[in-house]
Amino acid sequence: LVLERSDDLVAVMRHSIVYQDLVSDLLTYSLNRVTFRNSTTKRMQTYSLDPNTDEFWKMHAGDEFHVAVKTNNTELQQLNAKVERLQSLASKLQGAVEAPKAGSELAEAVETLPKLLKRKKQLTQHTSILEALMDEMDRRSLHQFYKAEQTVLTSPDQEPEQFMDLMSEGTLDDRLRFLFVCASVNASFLDSKRL
Repeated sequence: LVLERSDDLVAVMRHSIVYQDLVSDLLTYSLNRVTFRNSTTKRMQTYSLDPNTDEFWKMHAGDEFHVAVKTNNTELQQLNAKVERLQSLASKLQGAVEAPKAGSELAEAVETLPKLLKRKKQLTQHTSILEALMDEMDRRSLHQFYKAEQTVLTSPDQEPEQFMDLMSEGTLDDRLRFLFVCASVNASFLDSKRL
């Protein structure tokens, strides 16, 4: 039996933990632009997520959320160290007129710094997006839905009573998606008197 991907509705309906899926599912995302309310500034922010110009998005959109968070944090720390080192070098060499080596180091710093600052801006934007996703995931208890769906998919005979707590979590869409996944895997799930 061969089915098309479009026939696998469970894959479409279940909650995902992939960075790109979460951006599409939890934030306003259209035409490679994501819009969300920044929890710190309380202002709406819009960023372009074009894989042709955004290296982080190109490399990590398909990663699981926790991997994208860890990678963003690591890259941002490394980049901050490089920027600080170059700025320190530039300030040290600014007053020194010693050797040609100092001039070449300064030229390299001047050439490299704008690229690093552009990369830092992109990583900072992703930090804001990741923070907005974390806030929304916590608000809607998506980690619980994801975990419960994984359990249902791996153990279809699991009793539905264990999942009743989720019926007061998340949004109506989250609960309906969860029930759909449960019913699709085990049709007797909906026969429960508690539902």
